Amino acid sequence: MLQRLVAFEMKSISLGQLVSGLEALNSALQEVDTYWSTAFLAQWSVLEDVHADALDREINDIPVSLLERPLEAIERLLSSALQKFEWVGDGPQ
Repeated sequence: MLQRLVAFEMKSISLGQLVSGLEALNSALQEVDTYWSTAFLAQWSVLEDVHADALDREINDIPVSLLERPLEAIERLLSSALQKFEWVGDGPQ
């Protein structure tokens, strides 16, 4: 999923594709803690709102600078989730 963030920043995928992928990730994660899920959904909803607004206004090219803070927050959340999953998969070191 981190690759999708990079792909969006490089304009390889659209904001709609990123939002959809993040939504699918959240749906697939069934056993995440409430704090993580709440934080993720808060940042995802910012991206989703910007995407919906852009569609309403027929804007095709949204400057990444407008999305910098939520993208950074989602990247941090995804990184922390990956670390948790790696620990669970490998067991305690």
